[in-house]
Amino acid sequence: MSFCKLIGLALMAQLLLGQVVAQERPEGQHRTEGGLVDLDWSFELKAGGKDDQVLDEDGVRGIVPDAVAGFMTPQGLFGTVVVEIEVLDDEAMLTTWLDGLPAGEKRIVERTRFQMGELEGAEVLVEGVVAGEMTVFLRRCILREGYCFQFTIWGPPAKGAEAALRAGAERFQFVDGKVRARWPATALRSDSGPGWRLRDNVYENTAYAIRVGQIPDWVPLTGLLVEAVNPNAYFGLRHERTGAVVLFMATVTTAETMPAMLTDVRQEVESMLGAPLEGGDRDVVISGQKRRFTSHRSPKTKGHRHEFAVWNDGNLCP
Repeated sequence: MSFCKLIGLALMAQLLLGQVVAQERPEGQHRTEGGLVDLDWSFELKAGGKDDQVLDEDGVRGIVPDAVAGFMTPQGLFGTVVVEIEVLDDEAMLTTWLDGLPAGEKRIVERTRFQMGELEGAEVLVEGVVAGEMTVFLRRCILREGYCFQFTIWGPPAKGAEAALRAGAERFQFVDGKVRARWPATALRSDSGPGWRLRDNVYENTAYAIRVGQIPDWVPLTGLLVEAVNPNAYFGLRHERTGAVVLFMATVTTAETMPAMLTDVRQEVESMLGAPLEGGDRDVVISGQKRRFTSHRSPKTKGHRHEFAVWNDGNLCP
């Protein structure tokens, strides 16, 4: 038995590195009367009731690590805004979220389309049991300029809950201005878990015998940060300016089962993307040694490219 290391399964590379253009316009998030406007992602989270609490990026990330804004109401409703690079269409993104929703007894109440100005998106109303309590969720996914904006609002199934969720969803609106990606700035982080540690942005994992040094402009993803991207990944990197993501995964395999495993992974990624992958070998020097990866890449679409590359415990892949 040996570990087969998968690098970049769901590599969301935007391939626009070094092409970020400085723009003379206001940036960041700014408070409005009870709400906020995000001048980079070009959206507004409008004020609700006077006792509602609108959360900016720093405030919401302590609750939902990949969110950029959110709000809470005294009635127990919670809403979040998450932005990702567009890798699938809105319906597929919605299905992916539904499949991963950690709720028991899930039941789709309604799945439909919605309008936001001239744009159209996918919407689902679903209920399920979370922490022993029935909860109702409304999720909206809408694509804009190569990004998928995902607004989720949830709360208890009280009388009028559906109307309250839909009213809450209307608080999220786009504003004029081209979308300009903003990702968390690099900060020296330290973290640890069983068999691994992150010290000043240097990642070491004794279980998989890897070490990833600090890389300029790349943010290390560990713990909840990497699980929010893909629960099967144990480590990740995200580029500050483009949002490109590299995920590290591992699985146990043998020389006999390796070909079937590669075929299964390739077919899974092709099914997700709806397009065939281009195969081939790639030689990469790691720690002074040449490693040959079996690589599969998607065609470049909307500036994005997906790739997964595998090597088997330092040996040549078949």
